[in-house]
Amino acid sequence: MSGLSRALLMVALVVVAGAVVIAVRGRGSGIPSVSEVPASLPAGGVSLNGVVVLKPLVTRPAHVLSKAAAIKSARADAAKHSSAARAMEAAVTISGDPHLQSTPAWIVTFDYAKPINISGSKTPELVTHDSIFVDASTGKLLLGIYTK
Repeated sequence: MSGLSRALLMVALVVVAGAVVIAVRGRGSGIPSVSEVPASLPAGGVSLNGVVVLKPLVTRPAHVLSKAAAIKSARADAAKHSSAARAMEAAVTISGDPHLQSTPAWIVTFDYAKPINISGSKTPELVTHDSIFVDASTGKLLLGIYTK
C-alpha cells in the first residue's frame, strides 16, 4: 500500500470516527454537518462529519490555481481516477491542526459509479466519493478524504 493510500485510509477512518462522535454528542457548532463534500457551500459553510470545516473563501489568494490546474494536481495524487471531477474553492479548517486553519483550497471530488473497497483488511470499507484537497496557491496535496 502506497504512502498516499495509507494516508487516505487513515483520513477515511477519522471521518467515519468523526461521524460516530457527531451522532453520539450532537452538532452543537451551529454549522450544518454533512457526510460528503457538497457540490456548493452554504454561506455559513459545513462541517464534514465533524472533522473538517469548509467555508466559502472571504478573499482569494493572490496567486490562485485555476480549476483545471487543481483537477490536474488532484488526478496526479490519485492516478486511478478516470471519472469526471467536480471542484470548488473553500477555506479548509481541521480542528487541532495548526497548519490547516482557514486554508484556501480547491476540493476536487471524484464520484464512483459503484462503491470501492478502501480497506486493507478482510472487513470491507466501501466508499463512493474521493475528495482531494489541493492548496489553492501551490497545487500541493493537503488532504484526501473518502466518504460513503
